[in-house]
Amino acid sequence: MEKNEYSLEDVYIAYLKAKAGYEKRGWRIPKDVGASLKKLSEKNRVMVAVATQNFNTKWIAVDPETYFLLGFEYFKGRFAYHRFTDRRLMSLYVTRMKARQYEEENDREKIERSLEFIEGFMRKYEIKTLAKYMNSVVGSGMVPAVVLHWRRGKVDLTTMVFLMARYRDAVRMEGDIVDTFLGSDFRSQRLKVRYRLMGNDDLREFIVRKVKEIEGRW
Repeated sequence: MEKNEYSLEDVYIAYLKAKAGYEKRGWRIPKDVGASLKKLSEKNRVMVAVATQNFNTKWIAVDPETYFLLGFEYFKGRFAYHRFTDRRLMSLYVTRMKARQYEEENDREKIERSLEFIEGFMRKYEIKTLAKYMNSVVGSGMVPAVVLHWRRGKVDLTTMVFLMARYRDAVRMEGDIVDTFLGSDFRSQRLKVRYRLMGNDDLREFIVRKVKEIEGRW
């Protein structure tokens, strides 16, 4: 959720959505958000208004939905309106975002190193396209090259999963290949990476740009 300015309805919806997400249940936006807000107690409406003002001023860099979801995690589901401005929550949010930023920067470094290794491998063995690299195998066991490089720490998981999706017609990554070379938990790990890329526009755009740069050079 990202806007230049939030309304009371925006912040209220972000809270409801975060609550549903924490409780892992379905949820729909109320047909009349204004009427739903009016049903709140006066104290709760005031807290929504205070939070809205904060999100538009001193909390301008804070995403409401992410903030509220963290509130439910921190207070074990007992996150009510009166805790919207709890200092402990904002402190935790800042710490979590710094950790996420470091993780993303670390991811970018891993992606760059992985793609540099792959391009070097392609150059050494005269592999003309990334699709052909994804289709190449190594050794008598016919291990997919990208899998071997991942197992050896030359290619990170995010890069491998992204390339598998981008060149899915070039290499088969199901059945025996998954179980034998990638391990039984790979499918769940792959889904986690895909969801993370779907939810992080900057990181997804970064890896797309880097891959396109390689495609353009070959």
